[in-house]
Amino acid sequence: MKLVDIFIALILLWLVVLIISILTLTKRKDIAMPVKAFWSAVLFMAPVVGLIFYLIYGLRGNRKKITE
Repeated sequence: MKLVDIFIALILLWLVVLIISILTLTKRKDIAMPVKAFWSAVLFMAPVVGLIFYLIYGLRGNRKKITE
């Protein structure tokens, strides 16, 4: 497997995770629209860092709601 193939696979994986994150963000009802706008801006402005922060911190509040 060439390095280019690995890079393309990683980009596709990142795009899938990004789309899933945006979809879950827009469907959440426990956060206000300005917070959704903030997370969307972070995801688009700083793609890798924004995605990591959202997966770590943004989903944390959603997990609390699910377990309650």
